[in-house]
Amino acid sequence: MSAFSRSRVATVGRGGVILVLGGLAHQATLRALEYRLRDYPFGHGLEYELSGGRTLLSSYHCSATTHRPDA
Repeated sequence: MSAFSRSRVATVGRGGVILVLGGLAHQATLRALEYRLRDYPFGHGLEYELSGGRTLLSSYHCSATTHRPDA
């Protein structure tokens, strides 16, 4: 995750939602927040309550479905 992205995630306050698209973004966000990845496995449609009253919403990245030749 870039320094800019880390700074944006850090500004999300109480009641805020962090929406991540794809497993890589999910992992990068958790690392930036210093959470253990194994405690927050990635899955489409999963929702996690984080410290500070924030919520993490995980979704597949749209390219995962639009770039599949059999989709």
